[in-house]
Order: sequence, then C-alpha cells, then structure tokens
Amino acid sequence: MERVHSAYQVERPNIEAAYEDLEFLAGDQWPAYAKQQREAQKRLPEWIANWERGRDPAHLAASERFHQEYVALILELDKTLAPEQRHRAAANFRRYAEDFRVLARRARAEPTGK
Repeated sequence: MERVHSAYQVERPNIEAAYEDLEFLAGDQWPAYAKQQREAQKRLPEWIANWERGRDPAHLAASERFHQEYVALILELDKTLAPEQRHRAAANFRRYAEDFRVLARRARAEPTGK
C-alpha cells in the first residue's frame, strides 16, 4: 500500500491544470458550457421533486403496480423472518434512514455557489 501511495504522490494529477486544459480546449465554448451547467443545477431540485411529471399514463400505472407488488412481497417476506432476523432488518433500515438524514443535512449546509 505504501508503494501505491508513494507512486500517487509522485504522479498525482494536477486537477487545476486539468481544468485549465479543459478551458483552453473548449475555447469560446467554455462560458456557454459553464452557464449551461449552472442552469441545469438550478433546475435539478424541481426535476427531482416532480420527476414523474409528463410521464405516459401507462408508465405511471405500471410503476404503481410494480410498487404495490413490491410492498406485498416485502410484507410476505416479513412473515417468514424469525424475530432476530426481523430485529436486524429493522435496525438496518433505521441506520439507512439516519444515513440519509445526515446526507440531507450536509447538502443543506453546503454553500450553493459551487
């Protein structure tokens, strides 16, 4: 591992130089590209909140059917678990939920001017 770390220290990429190269290669297109990225970032929260808007009704119906079948499968699976298995699964889900809460707090705390 030390050998890999040493090699990285010698050969590690210069990220700033890479960005400068990209800017040079894009030339006049770079400001338009950067603007496009900023606009996409502004639209992303709305798209995430309403990701099913404009979907074909048949797709929405199939998606709802899949969701209902998935929930039914989970409920059936739950009936087969021993109490210890159920407890462990519930603890895992609580841990996952906490992970998502932590990530959401971090996202809110980060400056938006990236």
